[in-house]
Amino acid sequence: MTKTSKLPPILKRKDFDTKEEYELYLAAEHGEFIPVKDIDTRTEHLALIARNTLKRKPVTFRAYTRDIQKLKAIALRQGIPYQTLLTSVIHRYISGELKEDLTP
Repeated sequence: MTKTSKLPPILKRKDFDTKEEYELYLAAEHGEFIPVKDIDTRTEHLALIARNTLKRKPVTFRAYTRDIQKLKAIALRQGIPYQTLLTSVIHRYISGELKEDLTP
């Protein structure tokens, strides 16, 4: 009769969706993580950070009527609200995905 181990089988890279997941698994297996002493407090703190990170703030600004009309037309073609399109453009510009064309 063969002896069966109670430990989970050693996982391979192909068992994970990403390289990062596999590296985290290996780090955990090698004891590279430090246990949290008060997990409930830490969880609550991290949840608060997450909630505050994703908050939206209403903003009012003046724009040319023609620009808003063009924005609404583009949003309509894309099937999204124009506010969503405007938020996306601002986010992409701030994150560096959209660049300002400074050529004369």
